Amino acid sequence: MTQSSICNHFIHGKIISGNVYEIVARTADLTDQDQLNTIVETCQLLFAESPNANPQMKAIGIFWYQESIILLQAMYAINANKQFVTDAFDRPFHQYRYVLIPIDFVTNHLRGRTFRLLSWITQQPIPLFPKQETNLQPLSIPHLNQGELDKEVKKIQKCLTETNSQGQPLLLSALAALLNQQRILIDSIPETILPTFYLESILLLLPASLRNYFSVAMGYLNEEYCQWAKLIIKFNGSPQKRKFDEDLFWLNRNTKKLEGKADQYTQRHNFVDDILRPIANATDRIPELLKRLDEITDDVGTLENPAYLKIVVRLIPVLPENLQEKVWEKWLPEKAEDEWHNIIQLIDDSLGLFVAWNKLGNYLKLDSVAQLTEICELMRQIWMRLPGDKRIQILQKLQEKENIFVAEKLLKSNFLQWHPLEAESNELISEICQLVQQTWISLPSEKLAQIIPPIQQDIFLTEKLLERKLLQWRPLEAETSELISQICQLIRQTWISLPGDKLIPILQEIQQNIFLAEKLLESNFLQWRPLEAESTEVVGKLRILCKKVVTHKSQQNWEQGWKFATCLAKDNIFREPKESFLLLDASFCTDVLAQHLYNSFNFKFAPLLPCVEAMTILESQWYQQLKSEGVQVAELLKRLLSQRNDVLENLQQLAQLTGINDAEKDYLYKAFLVNWVPSFAEARKLLDTIISDIQLSGNKFSRSKLEQTCEWFENEKPELRDIFYNLQQETIDWSTWEKLSNVLYENPQDCADLLDRVVGNIFPKKVMSKWLTIITNEEDLRKVFLEKSSVWQVLEHGDFVDIVFSSPQYAATLTRCCRDSGRYDWIKGDLLHYLCHSSIEQKHMDEDLKTLVTSPNIVERFTNEDWWNLQQLRWGLKFDLVLPFKDLTTTDQLKELIFNQAISIVNNFTEPEYRQSLFKDCATWGLNSEQLKLIAIQVVKSFTEPEQTERFLRGYSLDKNEQKKILVEAPSQAYNVGLILPHLYCNGKVIAPQEEPKLVQLLLQAGLGATGERADLKKFFVDVLINQILPNNNLIIALKRWREQVIATHQELYEEAFSEASQEFVSKISARNYCFESFIKLAKYIIMLDQNELSKEADLMYRAFLKTIPSELLPRQLSAK
Repeated sequence: MTQSSICNHFIHGKIISGNVYEIVARTADLTDQDQLNTIVETCQLLFAESPNANPQMKAIGIFWYQESIILLQAMYAINANKQFVTDAFDRPFHQYRYVLIPIDFVTNHLRGRTFRLLSWITQQPIPLFPKQETNLQPLSIPHLNQGELDKEVKKIQKCLTETNSQGQPLLLSALAALLNQQRILIDSIPETILPTFYLESILLLLPASLRNYFSVAMGYLNEEYCQWAKLIIKFNGSPQKRKFDEDLFWLNRNTKKLEGKADQYTQRHNFVDDILRPIANATDRIPELLKRLDEITDDVGTLENPAYLKIVVRLIPVLPENLQEKVWEKWLPEKAEDEWHNIIQLIDDSLGLFVAWNKLGNYLKLDSVAQLTEICELMRQIWMRLPGDKRIQILQKLQEKENIFVAEKLLKSNFLQWHPLEAESNELISEICQLVQQTWISLPSEKLAQIIPPIQQDIFLTEKLLERKLLQWRPLEAETSELISQICQLIRQTWISLPGDKLIPILQEIQQNIFLAEKLLESNFLQWRPLEAESTEVVGKLRILCKKVVTHKSQQNWEQGWKFATCLAKDNIFREPKESFLLLDASFCTDVLAQHLYNSFNFKFAPLLPCVEAMTILESQWYQQLKSEGVQVAELLKRLLSQRNDVLENLQQLAQLTGINDAEKDYLYKAFLVNWVPSFAEARKLLDTIISDIQLSGNKFSRSKLEQTCEWFENEKPELRDIFYNLQQETIDWSTWEKLSNVLYENPQDCADLLDRVVGNIFPKKVMSKWLTIITNEEDLRKVFLEKSSVWQVLEHGDFVDIVFSSPQYAATLTRCCRDSGRYDWIKGDLLHYLCHSSIEQKHMDEDLKTLVTSPNIVERFTNEDWWNLQQLRWGLKFDLVLPFKDLTTTDQLKELIFNQAISIVNNFTEPEYRQSLFKDCATWGLNSEQLKLIAIQVVKSFTEPEQTERFLRGYSLDKNEQKKILVEAPSQAYNVGLILPHLYCNGKVIAPQEEPKLVQLLLQAGLGATGERADLKKFFVDVLINQILPNNNLIIALKRWREQVIATHQELYEEAFSEASQEFVSKISARNYCFESFIKLAKYIIMLDQNELSKEADLMYRAFLKTIPSELLPRQLSAK
């Protein structure tokens, strides 16, 4: 596109002061005068009003003429001063300019926007000429901007707002009428949408190449003289008359309708209704519509005969998506015409191509198609332009039952060779394969045979079809031999032709057809091509194929399947143990007898098991059946495979349960030892278990029966050779077994465990001695020992006692063993003796043992000796323990023993409560009173308070004499007046002080604590005086002796007591007889007291005496005194 265009033009009018209308000026190239006159006659613009109204009044127009666009300009002749110029008759005249614009300029530069030219020409004056000019300067049309799309869209949207009574835009109605070869007149109404908006909108809604054919007259004009114009824009009011031409509509914007003589149906048009109206309803699509219309610059006919199909196919994609398919169906041809070739090239929409394909495909549904080749070619062109998703839709539709014969014709026409399948997507390839599959399934055998050759030509396709289970699409067993032969040939040809990495799909396909697979294997399928150089995946698939066939045959007959598997296992592809195992395992797809499962441990499976991964075996069919038929065997094998060398000993039980013979056992053991390569530490448990089993079963060990196994162990530990020899002897001594345990194990516990299991019942005491050094102070080990040890289970009480004697240091351990195993009746006698004495020596016993040996279920079986052992434990450890003695029959010898022990240890107890407890125990044992008294004395010596002594004496059944003897030994702080006084009375009468001098002495030394003790002591003094001293014939001696004891600590109390005793004494004498003899007797007492240095007592007695004699009886001297 250039910046400007140089155009020829000519002017029709008058020269200045001329008298006729003629061509007054032209460019030099316009030499054909007749042609120019024809142009003038064809298109005229006549003014409608007088020029006096508007001196610049003008009209413009544009029309198509012989491959050019003529731009027409009409106006009054005016000079530079805007004044009218007159002709020879002094009248204003019109000037007309005709500009010939090249069609390419309008199409390519303006995209048919001729209204830009109209706008431009209005600004250009028409020059005046005094004479004719034949060398007029060409007119230069500058670069005219096409316009901004947004503004153009807004103008269209604005015009669309003016609608008729049915709500239809007047713009679209006018455009429909124009396309129906009607003409439109639009007048100018103030304050409404500019008529030029309608002009621009109408042109813009047409393809760019059709806009050039659109003729327009616009300005101050008379519509009667504008019949050449398709669209008339009238600025000078309404039409001048109401009788329109047959083809003229007036767009009356006052009444909002088109007025004219033509049928109203001319206001509807398919192009408008199907394309423009839906887009106008979705105004956001108008910009895309204008872009596409601008791009239609090729030949699409003329306005009178437009090629609508060529236009519509490029605009349908702008429609709302829900309308597109319907419009495609409506507009695309219904017949196989030549027009298809052109239309297909214009369709750039996948949906359109898809609809076009379907329309053409309908022709192929006919049994006989005359244009089969041509139609298939058209469909090929469409196919090549379709995107992947639409191709997939087509392929899916072809798979429908009603289209199966269309698919057949396409396949016969090399549809599969239209393009290389390798470049297509997986999804599309999948749909093609699906199409072939549907055809393969639906066609009869004879027609199917016709499409196999094209398939065979494409190895890639064949490969894909085989991947999609081609051989499963039809049951081959029911097909003819010819078809089966062709299919086999297809497989063989593909198998031979494809590289190794492409064989997998074939194998996968064959795997799905057991009937075919079995025939192939029986026909040496494995030898069709050398497999040594093939990939592991190919070999793997072949193995899978073999296993499937084995499975199939085994389901029919297990023995035949097993035999077939053993034959296939000889092939090199099964030389690896795992693959051989899996092949053999395939035969166990059906339930078999348990013995068949066990037999698998023989020479067939034995060398495979240690070489195959555990998960492979555990997930195998063989193992699954083993879990059902031989649960214990399955569990053992699982443990063995999962823990491997850590549990090799399970091999022995595995061999035993499966019932294999000695040779097979030896082979099985050797296979695992050689392949798993355990260390001796890992393998020794196996040897342990083998020997243990033989020994416990009562059989003799035979090296020759386990030669391979023994050789392996001898290579690890040469010293085993001699041991194996000794184990074969009739008599096996303890040292052989001990050596075996020491060779096998470094850990004493493991040694003891072996000996326990193997010879625990033969050498129980020796084995038990081994265990005691291990389980002492190890509670967990002890519990395990008690639970699992065979020696403990068979140990008899006599052997147990021997063990206690020989190993007294383990008394605590043995006690706990008895407790934990429930042998409570063994916890007594020597065991209890050593337990108690060792605890005393150690000055400690664990709480659990204390609780145990004193619990009711233990002590109920105790003898006196057992109780005595427990008693010594209590005293030795000084713990608080209530002995639940019952029915003790203690001998004097035992009592003496207990007494001596108690006396020897009592002083070791500094706490009074421990001494009291010891005394209580001794009392319980039934010691005699003398023995108890001696112990009680030691108890009281520990007291620090009188209350302790009182509670002690009250708590035990000691007679008065024993209590007195105990009290006299008590420390001063351990007794008081109240505690001693009761022992100085007998039957309510006070005893003579000389009878209990020690008690009296303690009494006089005792302090007075409680408030009442002084009165009690005073009363005691009074009682002694009245009952023991005063009536005594040896009064003076007795009184002095008593006085001497008392006054040292209680002089005041003594005097008070003597005074009170004197009164009572005198009163008793006086009460009997107030005679003179009584007085003489009392006087003698008083005199005797006074004469024997007891003047105080004499005085007190005298005073008491005087108080008892009435005054009238007394002599005057005494009374006065």
